[in-house]
Amino acid sequence: KVFPYALKAGLPMAGRPTARYLTSGPGLIEMQVGVPIAVAAPGQGDVQTGELPGGPIAVAVHAGAYEQLGDTYAAMERWMEANGYRGGDAPWESYVTDPGEVPDVKDWRTEICWPLAK
Repeated sequence: KVFPYALKAGLPMAGRPTARYLTSGPGLIEMQVGVPIAVAAPGQGDVQTGELPGGPIAVAVHAGAYEQLGDTYAAMERWMEANGYRGGDAPWESYVTDPGEVPDVKDWRTEICWPLAK
């Protein structure tokens, strides 16, 4: 819904698509998907505007299949613990490569941003 809305409204995209994972439980994940836009715009229906949180974040770049993203999240958690941090707000992923344009999964890159709390 996000991409068709942005295209129909003529909104200039200003970055890569993102997914933010708000909550999870057995068989349930609540997430937000989005794309940065270069100008402020109202939402419509299920598509709403918002901002990602500011402040200190841990950033990692995952190389490879999406199914192994959990390994990179685990490495980030170990780094946070070793450096006196914990995860703050919900993390988000930014998809650096487009699987439609980069067919070899070993070349896929996903940037993970995780807000930090002391």
